[in-house]
Amino acid sequence: MFLGDLVINGPAPFECFQEIRNLNPICWVKGNTDVWYQEINEGWSPSTEQEEKLFRKYRYAQEYLTNEIFEYLVNLPMKCSLEIEGVSILGVHGSPRSFTEAILKDTTQELLEDIFSNIGESIIFSGHSHIPIRKYLRNKIIFNVGSVGMPFDGDIRAAYVIVKIENSVPEFIIRRVKYPLDEIIQLAESQGFPDLDEYRNLLLKAKIPK
Repeated sequence: MFLGDLVINGPAPFECFQEIRNLNPICWVKGNTDVWYQEINEGWSPSTEQEEKLFRKYRYAQEYLTNEIFEYLVNLPMKCSLEIEGVSILGVHGSPRSFTEAILKDTTQELLEDIFSNIGESIIFSGHSHIPIRKYLRNKIIFNVGSVGMPFDGDIRAAYVIVKIENSVPEFIIRRVKYPLDEIIQLAESQGFPDLDEYRNLLLKAKIPK
């Protein structure tokens, strides 16, 4: 299961796309950065500093990705639902109602009720915040899976979740894996990835700057 935000925040967008496509995940949804390719075009003009950064990343990705790949990403579903060993699972990027609504450590039970009360699945996987978190709502488990390439919980290792289901009972295992950050940063430097200092700090500190 892959929950979106694949290619815009790193120096090797084509390789990342090919890797996930070759894995052929049973669930692949789009994230908010994937939709940027639909919202931004050559006629779009940034009006804030954040939009300027976004546009630089968009132009960088343009050098490595084809229009067919852009189209593939923007046409991914917003969510996917499946059943494994009698357990119903929903995959979304942020929440079932918005891919920019993150499930966080301080998300209240009242808000969880508002978001998930009408959701039929018993397990909901989400991302967006890049921080692994588990929350409970009655008979539901809401699991934020973190991030493989840009975690924001202070741990620079890649984060992903393994789910084991036996007798309709799920077990969740968070895996943290070291990967060659120096090589990634060197690649970003050699290929002129935009806003390099900011990107380097995000990788080496694993936190969003205050």
